[in-house]
Amino acid sequence: MTALAIIIAITFHSCELFRMDNYDAPDQTLWGEIVDVATGKRVLTDPADAGIRIRLRELSWSNTPSPFDIWCMKEGEFQNTKLFAGHYNVAADGPFIPLVRVTQQGDTLVDESKYIDIKGGVTKVKFEVEPFLNIEWVGEPIVSEGKITCSFKVTRGVSPEIFKSKIEPMGGWNDDFLDVISVYLFVGGPYVGSGDGRHEYYRFIDFPSAESDNKSFNDFYGFGETITLTTLGVIPGGHTLYVRAAARIRYQTLGVARPNYNEAKRVDVKHRINISPAYKSIVFSADGQSATANGVGIIPYFAIDAKGKAWKVEIDQPWLTKNNIDNTVYLFAAHNTGAPRNATVTVKAEGYEDYIIHIHQN
Repeated sequence: MTALAIIIAITFHSCELFRMDNYDAPDQTLWGEIVDVATGKRVLTDPADAGIRIRLRELSWSNTPSPFDIWCMKEGEFQNTKLFAGHYNVAADGPFIPLVRVTQQGDTLVDESKYIDIKGGVTKVKFEVEPFLNIEWVGEPIVSEGKITCSFKVTRGVSPEIFKSKIEPMGGWNDDFLDVISVYLFVGGPYVGSGDGRHEYYRFIDFPSAESDNKSFNDFYGFGETITLTTLGVIPGGHTLYVRAAARIRYQTLGVARPNYNEAKRVDVKHRINISPAYKSIVFSADGQSATANGVGIIPYFAIDAKGKAWKVEIDQPWLTKNNIDNTVYLFAAHNTGAPRNATVTVKAEGYEDYIIHIHQN
């Protein structure tokens, strides 16, 4: 073969290779949601490896294709916008009764995965599942002195009888599978969860553990009871954070005990007013105070450095009054020889936590 023929052959072969690889880019979208079959609500999740995994297998060209995975967003939705049109199997695994249940011998008992054709732009799919647990907020988060306190309840999403009837036939049954082994209070950004957040503020309790007095969840809290947790550390003022509560049972899906979550709540952590702790609670005796000509006793004062802020001091009892002198607030009380009296003084400023002072006159 001449040199010219070799060059022509190589050029022709290269063009053929380019022609074989000249496919259109994937342009199909799969959107889906994970829904509690009992309530119709989304199953909220961790937007990370401890959350809900969606596994896709394209069956258009092979019955044994290599799978690829995507993960649900925290609101129980998932989406992939770069898929080829074709016939797919879509399966979901998370903190709920497995949709595909297989015995230890490899026999399929139930297959509730989806076989769908992805085409026409956007294809939608909905999985109806039975979550292990439901987590419900009780009241609103409370911020005080750089800590966030939240209350919530944990209830079962599926009865122990139904759970056992569906899990036991798979083999390896353990009566401890349904035990709640952890509760959590996560703190972080909008996607807060175990994989995205401020770990230094997280609060969690394992069962049994020293923090639960070595008791089980049922003995320490119990289903349907209000659980109150407070974040660790001190969160600096001027931050906007999000909190979520979660709990998990001992049973594992895909080798992981996966938590169920509630919805994220926004919390604005305000700056804190700096007043001497000595004035957090004041007790004084009217008889022990010097009096002015008008017969008024003076309570030890506390100073507020205004720094241009519009401070406001509110008093809930008429017998206690105030006077402002050079950015220092003085509290005054009329003498009283009768029963003890109490008052609450609230110091307010925009963008700051309220500062509460309790006054007691003997």
